[in-house]
Amino acid sequence: LQICQDAIMQWLCSDKIASFGVMKPDIVFFGESLSADYHDTLQKDIEQCDLMLVLGTSLRVAPVNTLPQQISSEVPIILINREVVGRPNEFDVHLLGNSDDVVNTLL
Repeated sequence: LQICQDAIMQWLCSDKIASFGVMKPDIVFFGESLSADYHDTLQKDIEQCDLMLVLGTSLRVAPVNTLPQQISSEVPIILINREVVGRPNEFDVHLLGNSDDVVNTLL
């Protein structure tokens, strides 16, 4: 917070806008490539998966939208979402609502 406050004060007190570089969350934006790490560890992760949680998604973007189909049928898959998505019978449990609210209720 101090860095933000300092940057705002610097901007307010001068005619230059302070820059601390590009800030990007640790997510993949639409149109970006997935990291090499994703592809390198995917098969091992699928084999070790004992529960899959799918939260807040339209499940329309490949290749991630195929993950539930790659998990063993013995592994429970839970959808926490505002609406039902995916293929029929793809999820063992549907917990519908805002993801934050559903997760807070579970905790």
